[in-house]
Amino acid sequence: MATGADHAAHVARARAWWDALGPGPKYAVGPMVDHSELPFRLLCRRHGATLAYTPMLHAAQFATSRKVRARAFDGWPAAPSAAPGGADRPLLVQFAGCDAATILAAARHVEGCVDGVDLNFGCPQRIAHRGAYGAFLLERDWEWLVGLVREVACGLRVPLSVKLRLVMDERGEPSTARTVELCTRLERAGVALIALHGRTRLQINRLQRAADWAAIAAVKRALAIPLLANGGIYTRADVVACLRATGADGVMAAEGLLEDPALFGTAEVARELLAAEYLQLAREHPPNSLRPVRAHLFELLHADVGAHPRLCARLRAARSFEQLEEGAAELIAARAARRRGLAGVRDGIEGSWYHRHRALQASDGTELEEGCAAEAGPGAGLEAETETVGERESERDACGAPHREEASECGVQVD
Repeated sequence: MATGADHAAHVARARAWWDALGPGPKYAVGPMVDHSELPFRLLCRRHGATLAYTPMLHAAQFATSRKVRARAFDGWPAAPSAAPGGADRPLLVQFAGCDAATILAAARHVEGCVDGVDLNFGCPQRIAHRGAYGAFLLERDWEWLVGLVREVACGLRVPLSVKLRLVMDERGEPSTARTVELCTRLERAGVALIALHGRTRLQINRLQRAADWAAIAAVKRALAIPLLANGGIYTRADVVACLRATGADGVMAAEGLLEDPALFGTAEVARELLAAEYLQLAREHPPNSLRPVRAHLFELLHADVGAHPRLCARLRAARSFEQLEEGAAELIAARAARRRGLAGVRDGIEGSWYHRHRALQASDGTELEEGCAAEAGPGAGLEAETETVGERESERDACGAPHREEASECGVQVD
């Protein structure tokens, strides 16, 4: 076990690393599968983001397959933006996995290209349960989990961060006390940064509620290392309010950025201009498929997709970047014309992609649901996925780690 002096030295190193990433609060682009790729990260950085994460990478595949490494990671030194001090730095790479040796083997390939390595303890989707990663690991034996983190932290040549959600109690309810306990244990295990989403793994899609910033504030008070607050970030005002409410060292946004990549900036930018800017960046830094490009266009222009079904269908049918550009240009022009006919009208929640799961008011006028922030990435697979306790595959997962005891009432079914 680390001594007090060891812990103090670790905290000092973590703080020095954090300060070296840049001054003031950090504004982070969260890890999103098929969405936080290089052109989108660069777009967000142009408009106020000061830190970014790669999309989640599967450690086992990344460690063993040269093809996967070539396609999945877009921060190789060959790109000028990836050089230290370049346009795409500071950058953290996120891995999903539950075996320390495998995670370290994966990290060896990219340690020299990034500013830190992140572990995914936050994905709430059912695929994470099958793959033994994400928020489901929070429900395993904590001695095993902390041991995993300690081994990875000790083996890395760069700082280790962890992204996680609120921990649940025996009834499946959010537990601030248990979240504080786990985060302090992770700090002592060698983690240099924690990014905390203020919801549990069950609070997704239509079951989502407002992010619990008070719980994040409690964790911040208990930690000595930096903390990023995540959840409920849709506007610049949300960023300011979150920093004030939590006292965090920075704010991470994910789905809010997909609709407004300029939300960290100081000036509002028209969505059609952001879409055009993204397309130019995607042409300069081509992703490995059209999937993220198409998805970003739908999310950026979501408020107008329903108003122009023919143009929407054209985007869906595009099979080349040029066809996507042509379809997007028409949709952008149609949007601009529609906006001229709605002078002074701004995009609102009712037309918002971020708030597509939000029920604004119940019959008695009380607010029901806040936005939706799925860490594993939105896009083609938006159907709600949560696990009932009866769906557990076995008492021991693929890592051999025992499940923590769960109450039968924890499971929920979402339509």
